[in-house]
Parts: sequence; C-alpha cells; structure tokens
Amino acid sequence: MAYLGSMSLLIDYFSAPDDTTAAQALTSPDERSMIIEGRRIEPTVSLAVLEGLLGGRQFEEILDDDQSYATVAISDTAEAFVIRLGERFEDLLLANDQSHLEATAPYWATAEEMEGARPADLVEFLTELQGLVTRSRDAGEHVYCLMGL
Repeated sequence: MAYLGSMSLLIDYFSAPDDTTAAQALTSPDERSMIIEGRRIEPTVSLAVLEGLLGGRQFEEILDDDQSYATVAISDTAEAFVIRLGERFEDLLLANDQSHLEATAPYWATAEEMEGARPADLVEFLTELQGLVTRSRDAGEHVYCLMGL
C-alpha cells in the first residue's frame, strides 16, 4: 500500500539545487528548504499513480522511466532515502489548475495504492506540492522527497 495510512514513516517533500545537496538531507534533515509534509504519500507509487491519471502514461511506463522518481541517496542503514521527483511529473502538476486537481483527487483516492485516503486531503496535499514545485523552479531548484523510519 503506497498511501501509508498510520505507519510511522517520515515523508517530507523539499527543495534543493541538486542531487548532492538533496542527499545531505539524510545526515542534516534540518538543512532542507521549503519543506512540506508528505502526509504519508510516498512518491514512487502514489505519485506515479497520480501521474498516470494526469498524463495518461501507463503506471509501468512511469516506473520504468529512470528520470521519474530517481533515488539519489540511501542511508547507510537503508532506513532512509532521498528521491527526486521527475520533471515530467512536475510539469503535469503545474499544468493543472485547482479545479482539475479537485476533479482528479476522487479517482486517485480510489486507486488500490491510496486505500484510506480522503479526496479533500489529497487536494490539499496537491495544492501544497504544486506550490512547492512553483517556488522550487522559481529558485532554480528541484523537488525531492525524504523518506525514513
């Protein structure tokens, strides 16, 4: 299940200028900028499902794309890692206005991977993530996800 319900897993999305800087989040998580809480929505499956809904690509095609959701760092204990969101996903997210996100959220919530997610919560998360992508691009940066136990 990709929507991780009540599991105690840190999932934060943040901005960084490059993969090397983003990787430092593993050892210095307080150094991250423009952080939003991931609300238990992990990128490699949950956002890939959303990307399929927004952009029409098949789920398997998204997962097979090396530029989508690339892992840029893994902790020594493999309990935490940093993933870069793909530009294609960011472009799709920015291309959709609020009404389209609101219309898409109920479909996303019914995906098996999103069991237990409420559409209103997903819209709120997408709005925040859209804002983070906008601010990151304005700063010449990329969006990453820090996940860890």
